[in-house]
Amino acid sequence: MTSSFPPGSGHNAVEIGKTYCVSQHGTKKVLTQANGSAGLTWKDYTGSSDQKWKCVTEEKNQLRFQNEATNAYLCRNENNKLSASTKEDIGDAVTKAHFQVGRHIRGGSFLSQVINDELFFLTRPTESAEVLVQMDSSVQMDPSTITQLGIHLVEEALSPLRRFGWVIQGLLARSSAPYYISQDSDQNMDAAAISQLLAEGVKDIISLNEVELGAEVVQALLEKGISYLWSPIKDFGAPTEDGWKSIKERYQKNKAENKPTLVYCGYGHGRTGTIISALQILDGCRFRNLRECSEKHVEKTVQWEFLDTLQKSLDTLRQ
Repeated sequence: MTSSFPPGSGHNAVEIGKTYCVSQHGTKKVLTQANGSAGLTWKDYTGSSDQKWKCVTEEKNQLRFQNEATNAYLCRNENNKLSASTKEDIGDAVTKAHFQVGRHIRGGSFLSQVINDELFFLTRPTESAEVLVQMDSSVQMDPSTITQLGIHLVEEALSPLRRFGWVIQGLLARSSAPYYISQDSDQNMDAAAISQLLAEGVKDIISLNEVELGAEVVQALLEKGISYLWSPIKDFGAPTEDGWKSIKERYQKNKAENKPTLVYCGYGHGRTGTIISALQILDGCRFRNLRECSEKHVEKTVQWEFLDTLQKSLDTLRQ
């Protein structure tokens, strides 16, 4: 089975001994080395060893990316273009191509190279650091001309539903949307994601994602014994009255039937944290302050206000 892209966020922290794949920013292609060749190509991510680069250290404790299949190092050739070379072949022209780990002014890590006194940043830019990222003038799909790259920790590819965890063991769980990158439409409920749901024992999905799964996907879930409720919430928002009513009724029905339920939005924090907190309040939990809500990854004032209103209304009913 072909692995789904992406493995990770594209701006993972770089650690010695960890394995990464390198993507071209804005695409779903990753840097792949042909066996026995210094040439690099862009291909769809499959999880094959020729797409994996291990972070290692060389002399002077500088970082290198070493290809898992060929043992060649990601470097730059005499024309300052990205290439791959064995250790024995690395000469004076590319010895300055060692990677360095730094920090953006407003946070976030990057890889950089200093070549002929010119600094190249190799990372996916953030809004706060976009000006720090330099891109070659060429816009062709030639990896040797691209310096704006995403750094993905390969280990994260193993789990389609990232940040999965049980809030109430065997009853209520939370996670990201399958294969979430940066927007709700990234979700891809493929066979691997369904397999993870089955392995975890999930029997019902409450999706807060703004994009509804297609009818064929919903049918594939049903055939595996997994039901699906779509109750969208705008990113960073809180549920509408009708939306909360449908979520509440679905959860209470599932709880009565001892049916394990998964809640996800996009990344798996703000909206998911809000609904998870609301369901816990429904079950009798109390949050004493906003800090406790934040620990559930509730992010925005409108979400805190929704939870506060819910808790006060339930307190009144229980008096």
